[in-house]
Amino acid sequence: MTVPAIHDPRPPFARSLDQTEYQIAAMRPGEPRKSTPCADYDVRALLGHVVAVLHKTPASVPESARATSQP
Repeated sequence: MTVPAIHDPRPPFARSLDQTEYQIAAMRPGEPRKSTPCADYDVRALLGHVVAVLHKTPASVPESARATSQP
């Protein structure tokens, strides 16, 4: 019986944050008010949602599973 490999989710998560940072830096004035595929969110509201989720992310990881250094 083989045990499935446990993959560290931090590297792909870090890459997605890098891509998000790139997209935010590329925004032009006026774009935060543009619509998104989510009817309830314009770009500004969606970014606020992402930031709120990022603030909650460490709290969802048990203390024993938290990394002591960057991936």
